[in-house]
Amino acid sequence: MRTRHLSALLAATALLLGAPTASAEGERPAVAWKDGKTTLELGGAQLNLSNRIQIRFTETDAADGTEMGSFRLRRARTSLDGWLGAKDLRFELMVDWVDSPLVQDLNFNWDATGRGSVQVKGGQFKVPFGRQELTSDTALQFVDRSIVSAEFEKGRDQGIQVWGQLPGSILEYRLGVFNGGGRGRTTNDNSHYQQDARFVLQPLCPVGGAEGDLDWSARPCLALGLNVEWNDARPDTGISAPPAGPSQKRRVIGGDLALKFRGFSGMVEVFKRRLTPIEGPSYDSDGHHAQIGYFVIPRRLELALRWASWDPTSLEPRDQRTERGVAVSAFSRRRPLKLQADYREIEDQAHRSTDREVRCQVQFVF
Repeated sequence: MRTRHLSALLAATALLLGAPTASAEGERPAVAWKDGKTTLELGGAQLNLSNRIQIRFTETDAADGTEMGSFRLRRARTSLDGWLGAKDLRFELMVDWVDSPLVQDLNFNWDATGRGSVQVKGGQFKVPFGRQELTSDTALQFVDRSIVSAEFEKGRDQGIQVWGQLPGSILEYRLGVFNGGGRGRTTNDNSHYQQDARFVLQPLCPVGGAEGDLDWSARPCLALGLNVEWNDARPDTGISAPPAGPSQKRRVIGGDLALKFRGFSGMVEVFKRRLTPIEGPSYDSDGHHAQIGYFVIPRRLELALRWASWDPTSLEPRDQRTERGVAVSAFSRRRPLKLQADYREIEDQAHRSTDREVRCQVQFVF
């Protein structure tokens, strides 16, 4: 068994270096490309390589009368994932060449049952909280996530997660413990850990990870999600590491619903948050957003609408922040080539101002 694993590792390394090789069973490696991903199949290993580039132009009309247009390389990511020696032990590495820190994901996942019902994942990855945050940026209906998602769903962190799916994918669970400092923080900033839990019930059929119904579901698919997050980021006495974010205790409960059927898709997320700073009273901060989309040309052209709103603090009246928008997405060869454009208005009730944006983005996945 050890000889087989070593042979697979050497074969994979040789392939990456460009040397001719064969699989552990003496067969020639199989190379395939589908939906922007190149897959190398060997007798004792599988490697998947994918790249994504998103180039964006944004025209902003600010409430103060300032108008500005700018180009931006929003994402330039390379992903490598697969397994070596055993299919139950997988790895994932993703870097973003225009972001800092460079590493987005770096983790290992062990399927303890071999059937996906009990898995253990450790390293850096997205914490199990929030439907839109857990959706890949390549599969969003708008150019980017909503202002509510950006505020309540904090993304990647370093830690460990136990997760799995019951047979038939009816119920998925994820339970995780993390540093709580966010992506790239190699140490905890106090003696507490961030704790996350997510449960998703899919009673009809799996909804999938994309926002839109690109596959044109033949029957209704429904997903109901529940999220819980707790993190005390207040510094301990004697801990010198500076906090990564606000020094406050954070408790968030979230729920989401997603529906797909024959090109139509709908998604709703709601959040209720309780924040306790080092000094001063605790306060609530709630948010919610909704999104619908429809493929007017199946698998080719999709229209979407969004409405999002959140309240920064219950201690101040009339400080709501709201986003309203419309988006159009054109697809070629599914997602490897996608052109998106959206228009949105962001209203800040506290400052009695409204900013307007037009965004255009071209996406390449290869």
